[in-house]
Amino acid sequence: MESSNSNVLLPLNFYCRNARFCMKKAAFSKKACLASDELAHLKKFYTLLTSTIPSHPQFEAQRTEKQLVELLTCLPETRKRMLQLEGEVFSSPTNTNTNIMANSWKGE
Repeated sequence: MESSNSNVLLPLNFYCRNARFCMKKAAFSKKACLASDELAHLKKFYTLLTSTIPSHPQFEAQRTEKQLVELLTCLPETRKRMLQLEGEVFSSPTNTNTNIMANSWKGE
């Protein structure tokens, strides 16, 4: 008997936990002045909340549950922050995180 892992459906709660974890990592990256890392975590969060979670079979039945409502309310601010970071990360020829860290080591 052959089993296929490609068709395994994880519980919706798994994706919600993953989304919350992405937000925690983004907050840590923001605090550490790691703009590119923060952007990557926010993009993963955004993808989970706009594509992965809404397409899950359990989504419609659970969309009014507290954890989903809280995550979905974060979307507008997340998108705003992503646009801000994309402007910062892609507008400078050098990584602003490196410059910030270099200046902090110099005592500036």
